[in-house]
Amino acid sequence: MTGRRAPTVLLTRGAEDNAEWARALEARGFGATEAACLESVAIAPPADWSDRVARADWIACSSRRGAERLAQEAPTIADATRLAAVGPATADRLRARYGRCELVSERGFGADLGRALVAESPRACLVVAARGGLEEVERALEDAGVPTDRVELYETRPVGGPLPESVGRADAAFFASPSAVRAFAARALDAARALPRGCAVVSIGPRTSAALRELGYPVHAESRTRDLDGMISAYRAHDADAPARPLSP
Repeated sequence: MTGRRAPTVLLTRGAEDNAEWARALEARGFGATEAACLESVAIAPPADWSDRVARADWIACSSRRGAERLAQEAPTIADATRLAAVGPATADRLRARYGRCELVSERGFGADLGRALVAESPRACLVVAARGGLEEVERALEDAGVPTDRVELYETRPVGGPLPESVGRADAAFFASPSAVRAFAARALDAARALPRGCAVVSIGPRTSAALRELGYPVHAESRTRDLDGMISAYRAHDADAPARPLSP
């Protein structure tokens, strides 16, 4: 890194999520800039929400935002009902509200969480998710014959408007979902010219990589886990000059 400025990473999630990742990146020796491409909008729970919560012996959250919405709509959950999270950030939100999270998937993918839940032999599972989001958790449960209930408590919408000029200074662009890819491309108008020459495009996983390629972006690196640490590791593997700071503070 001697004689070279810190690489600047472009973040393309929602504004709040971007800010969280920006702090973590800066602590690891990177610069960060953002183009907020998504926003989350709450959806009111169904009329029988309390009954559906009470019927479940497991409640699974397939995203951090899902865990936050669960905490808002179900301030208390019976001790006998166990909680599961798709990854560490989602688990942190559950622990902050309920003081516990009994199961966390290792890689942060919905299918992994579904398989981990099946191994716990649940009687009935409630999945808190986003409107139109992936149903990997539910598919794994239903394939194993587990009664499964899905409740959508929020939706993710694209943010419009032109991209900020700071996009042109990015050394790497981190894309954490197919919806962020599509929203970014819509704001850019011309996907092939949206990012500066030499900018490394880093995907959080296979579905996001597929969305990038479909819209004309290269994929230089793909994370093995659905979190920022995985994306940093993928970028470091692509760029030998990336800061070699510890991943955990």
